Amino acid sequence: MATPQSVLAYAVSEEDVLLFHPIDETLHEVVLNGYLFWFDYDLFQYLEGGYELAFMTTDAHSGAWYEISKGYCDNEIACMAGMQKYLRYCKDHNITQEKLAHDEGYDGENIMTLCDAVFSGDQGGLMGCKS
Repeated sequence: MATPQSVLAYAVSEEDVLLFHPIDETLHEVVLNGYLFWFDYDLFQYLEGGYELAFMTTDAHSGAWYEISKGYCDNEIACMAGMQKYLRYCKDHNITQEKLAHDEGYDGENIMTLCDAVFSGDQGGLMGCKS
């Protein structure tokens, strides 16, 4: 496995998210208010740009799943390729609706129906989005 050229890491507290670059000393950390953290911008965009996801807590996965289930139906996911990369990560690492329900009490949609789906503008058949 090659040594990464750039790494992003997130640390989460009760209300804040800290974004930092552990192998690049020239870049400084950024504190994001937890309410301003969007998986679409703060994760999927980086995945779309070539980053890989190394690890994520089930709590964070649960948040991503809620955001995807709402954002996808409302056409608010801008980084679709990054979302698909994230969903493939979930598929490869057995992150399922059942696991998140058991571990985190997740009661949202099964977003894995979107995995590798072609975005055609007709979201209704994939997750039961209301038109």
